[in-house]
Amino acid sequence: MPLLPKELFDKWNDALCEALFVTVPKFYCPFKDCSAMLLDENEGVEDIRESECPFCHRLFCARCHVPWHPGIDCEEYQTLNADERGREDLLVRELANEKKWRRCPTCKFYVEKTEGCLHITCRIELVSAGWCLFAGAGLSFAMLVENNGLLLMVVANQVK
Repeated sequence: MPLLPKELFDKWNDALCEALFVTVPKFYCPFKDCSAMLLDENEGVEDIRESECPFCHRLFCARCHVPWHPGIDCEEYQTLNADERGREDLLVRELANEKKWRRCPTCKFYVEKTEGCLHITCRIELVSAGWCLFAGAGLSFAMLVENNGLLLMVVANQVK
């Protein structure tokens, strides 16, 4: 015959387990259909980034506590807007890096220069917001612009 009733023993056991993990930071699996509680036992260790949830077995970033973001380091990921952090957005970003596309500083659209000069007029602020691709003279660029009510694709080859 046990000294303590089973319910009391189970409550005591749960309390002891929780007390052991009070000092260990906790976070949840970033996948909404899992959301398992995980322990951040590697807090302060910056070398560990790619990790796997032991419950759903999907990859996540142990530093950012978000789904894994391949091809982009944590510092750059943190500078992205919330609407730029999706899986598809990161794939487009990776493709843009491979193709050496640049982003308009005003509208944030990717552009590819295929011919012409290095000056591009932003499609949002056609009157005043032009920008120069001089810094990326060796890269390729293209952009949609509006001219007298017509939507045009501006393409330019590299100027040598």
